[in-house]
Amino acid sequence: MSSNRHRRTVERILQRMGRHLWDETPPVGTHQGAFTRARLSDHLSVRHYDDVHEIYYMHDTVGFVLELTPLLGADDTTGRILTELFTNALPPGAWCQVINWAGPKIGDTVDQWALARRDAAMIYRQLAAERREHYRRGAFHSASKNAPFHFRDFRIFVTVELEGEIDQYLIDQLKEIRSKFVASFSTIRAYATILHPAQLIGFLTDVLNPTRTIRPSNPVYDPHRYISEQVVRSDTRWTRFRDRIVIEARGVGDQLDATDWQREMKARDDTFEMRGFSVARFPPHWTQAYMSRVLGDAFNDQLRLVGSTLTTLVFKSRTVAETKTTTEFSRMRSDQAASNPLTKAFPAVRRKAEDWAMVA
Repeated sequence: MSSNRHRRTVERILQRMGRHLWDETPPVGTHQGAFTRARLSDHLSVRHYDDVHEIYYMHDTVGFVLELTPLLGADDTTGRILTELFTNALPPGAWCQVINWAGPKIGDTVDQWALARRDAAMIYRQLAAERREHYRRGAFHSASKNAPFHFRDFRIFVTVELEGEIDQYLIDQLKEIRSKFVASFSTIRAYATILHPAQLIGFLTDVLNPTRTIRPSNPVYDPHRYISEQVVRSDTRWTRFRDRIVIEARGVGDQLDATDWQREMKARDDTFEMRGFSVARFPPHWTQAYMSRVLGDAFNDQLRLVGSTLTTLVFKSRTVAETKTTTEFSRMRSDQAASNPLTKAFPAVRRKAEDWAMVA
């Protein structure tokens, strides 16, 4: 009893000291602000599109967006080509982003298959409608009774941005980088296409305004307005909490072969939760054979993708001198930490020092 009383006393003292030193963390269930169309658009950087050079203008950068066909397997040649591409094609200071979007917008594929059987015999038309309904339900509810299996549309995007004074030299440099990316991806059978404004707005609209419909957004691009203002709907509301974001959006119906007003009659208010995760520790070794694990595990329910998933990898290309300086400094700091007697009980510190020693 005495030890428990002392422990509670120490906890109260530490809590009081913490409130004097730092702001008190709000409870998990307390919202920390709401975002509407105007406020959320301010956080998006894309502004204009140059239809002559097919590039985008942001706050202080200029870049392009490519959509790739997902790779269904890879070999050593594929890995070598990708390594050379990201190592040699990007100039120092260039920002590159690789996006993997697994969303429920499977309507284009499913509806095209179902509409092709609309004029067939009655039995085939009914079978097509039932199959289409099965896929529609499987986009948001498990298609299996024993495990969470959902249908997803996987899309891959690559963006490259350059900083500096926007002149003809910078634009020509960006176009040369884009041509190298398109040519390199074509050699590994991952064909790349330039993403135009209407397609980009449609993709961002589906991400920022999630709805329970399998039909992707089909917006109309207005060149007289900022692109960032066209991707957030006026009836979408974001509420930010400490560990999640709650999104309330209005989605129209997704009936097969229906008009716009018929789908509007089936409109409903949808609510989604968005949670963000970051990598705590990278694996010591990684090959192309492990890439399927990014899509989820086939047997572990805890590692399966239940909802829509957006995976992003962002990196900045550096010069050889900058890379060498950063690597040497990190090696020295990790060696210093590993040599401390107090850190011998932490294997992660020793592994980090070994990793930086190998890189340096």
